[in-house]
Amino acid sequence: MPREKITTDMCNALSQCGDMTGKVMAIRAEALRPEYRSTEHQLVYVVGGNGTRPQSFGTACHCITLYSGERERWERHDFQGEVKPDCLPQWAKEKKAEMEQRRTVDKYRKQTGRCGKWEIYGQMPDL
Repeated sequence: MPREKITTDMCNALSQCGDMTGKVMAIRAEALRPEYRSTEHQLVYVVGGNGTRPQSFGTACHCITLYSGERERWERHDFQGEVKPDCLPQWAKEKKAEMEQRRTVDKYRKQTGRCGKWEIYGQMPDL
């Protein structure tokens, strides 16, 4: 049985994304092993890295897989683009909302001085 994939018509072009931090991006299917070429493995939430900004010298992007919550590192050229909101599956919309809420709380803690060691060094906690 074929599994669903995120295609280019479901994404905004990478050149139009600007800073990718805080966005749900799709990994190109060709960058994944054949057994992982499906929506649940393609969708990632970008949390940082030198490659997240356009015109930067770095290419590393640090991400969290929406489906499993695992941390991953991808290169900017591995991305297909930002997934259009209407093309996101319901489970991915829920995970994205959780991650955005977590980032808001973490920013508040950092601004008020209530932060842990991971926030000082710019790392994301395990979700």
